[in-house]
Amino acid sequence: MLNPNTVKDILAGMTNHSALAPIARHPWFVAPVLTRHEQFNAVGPRYTMVVPVFNQEALIGRFLEAHFTMAALPHDIIAIFDCCSDESLAAFWKGIADYASPLAGCVTSIVTHVPFFETACDNLGFVAAATDFIIEFQADMLMGTPAFDARLLSGLSDDRVFCVSGRCGHSLQTVYGQPKWPRSIGYRRAEREARIGLCGSLIEKQGSHVEDTGKTGYFSETVNRGPVAFRRQDLVTLNYLDHANFFLGDDDHDINLRAYLLTGRLPAYVPIKIGSDLAWGSTRKPRDPLNADIYKKLKARPDTSALFRFKDFYKPYCSPAPFTLPEG
Repeated sequence: MLNPNTVKDILAGMTNHSALAPIARHPWFVAPVLTRHEQFNAVGPRYTMVVPVFNQEALIGRFLEAHFTMAALPHDIIAIFDCCSDESLAAFWKGIADYASPLAGCVTSIVTHVPFFETACDNLGFVAAATDFIIEFQADMLMGTPAFDARLLSGLSDDRVFCVSGRCGHSLQTVYGQPKWPRSIGYRRAEREARIGLCGSLIEKQGSHVEDTGKTGYFSETVNRGPVAFRRQDLVTLNYLDHANFFLGDDDHDINLRAYLLTGRLPAYVPIKIGSDLAWGSTRKPRDPLNADIYKKLKARPDTSALFRFKDFYKPYCSPAPFTLPEG
């Protein structure tokens, strides 16, 4: 069971936690606050749902309705409201009251009073989670596959898999851009062939038409969050997402690369239906002056990440490779 006192201790002690300290060292840092914790049902949660939220008042109810309609496993929920300037927090708890199913265990809301951005908010939820598995969600993606959570976690039953995305998989070349070395001839075709699932704008056009009943997953060099499932112990081993270098994007590709280099395990894509519009995403929302100021300061930091350092050594090492999802 998720213990609210443990969460409060984590938030109060961020400066001393190796995965949370980078954000706590910024001069503008203000400790987040646990605003509410409710146990709805005495369930044995299989996973913790971690969802960072930035100004999603209009959508969060639809997100929760779709989630509880499609989820099949008992779970806890940790929602992190990142210096929202709208009524996202109230809309979230209304959505919980309206739509929460008997699968909902403990539901916790955390509020930041200065912008932390997605990477740090995810890490807050990951560190606070008390379950063996964690699924990270984005509030602008509406789940459309029945038992999508069981489907994602089934992929983690394969020891060769590091994490499982329900959105897409692709090569790191998509992240790095066109190489300068001679093998760049044919780059774009090779990059296209290394993509699988709802990459980019395909989530708008094809998200509701995915074939989601098969028993096949696909290894890739990297996969995207939203939703993405992890083993909690793997996150601990890798010291979580690297928010010393990332704050809004590419941290998922960095941790996938670090996992591969350390363990040889690859991320995987497991097809599920997702309804979304790119305009709903937090990165496309207007920024108030405080948000814009901290964004600019974080953007100016030097990049010393594993993802950046690996770029000069990178050669494609995995095309989408199918594997059979374990039963159960």
